[in-house]
Amino acid sequence: KICCRRDERRGLIIFDAAMAGTTKNYGQKRLLFWGQFKLLPTAIVSPQLADDTNEQMNTAMNFNGYQYNPFLGFNPTARFRTDYLDRLRVGMGNGLQELFSKKGFNIKGPYSTFNDLTFTDKKDAYLAVVPAMAVTMERKSVKQDRNMLTDVSTEEGVIQVGGELRLDFIEALTKEKILVKRINLSDFNIQEPYKVQFSNGIIGSLQQLEDTSDKAITNACNKFYQKAMMKIWDFVSAEELVGYKRQIHALKDLKRF
Repeated sequence: KICCRRDERRGLIIFDAAMAGTTKNYGQKRLLFWGQFKLLPTAIVSPQLADDTNEQMNTAMNFNGYQYNPFLGFNPTARFRTDYLDRLRVGMGNGLQELFSKKGFNIKGPYSTFNDLTFTDKKDAYLAVVPAMAVTMERKSVKQDRNMLTDVSTEEGVIQVGGELRLDFIEALTKEKILVKRINLSDFNIQEPYKVQFSNGIIGSLQQLEDTSDKAITNACNKFYQKAMMKIWDFVSAEELVGYKRQIHALKDLKRF
């Protein structure tokens, strides 16, 4: 079982190794593999933003023929990248370090980027784990309304998380990929409701009455983090990675300096 807790200072749920239970009946074979892997340093790199992240166009909303360009029509993906991405990267980097350590890995890092590994780090590392995120947050099931009597405009819908989280297991000296694990974020079915409302008032003047979009994005980030860490816990196997030992050593022998 994997457990997470809320970090109120950062507003994100973080993996808590101290709270995480252990699976039942590891047995001597599992402990033997763990003992082997403890001797093999593994470098953890904080998640990077994949180049192919698909940002939505930030367009103005249209209410009954009247076009407005306030906080309505916000771009959740752009806001995520501006206001949430760095915090999520740090949280996931620390969480991955704890998770892999709990799995029995001898952890080095987390490093901010792969380029932060020195030659000695790359030579000593059995593997480098390099995550990449291509996260999109889209407005879905959008309903828009303008009350002509009160001149109040409202938008309601959900923030939906999509994209991909990829973990590349790399032999650090040659940068050869040994193994790739992919997580389709759409499979998590994360949808957080939001509401944005404003009064039009005098022409050219807008007064915000309600905006729960930031709360929706924060909740979406928390759920994405929690579900992603659970998925990683399920598919990361020390036994599987120890099985690549001969291939990894062969790659290191090919790299001459």
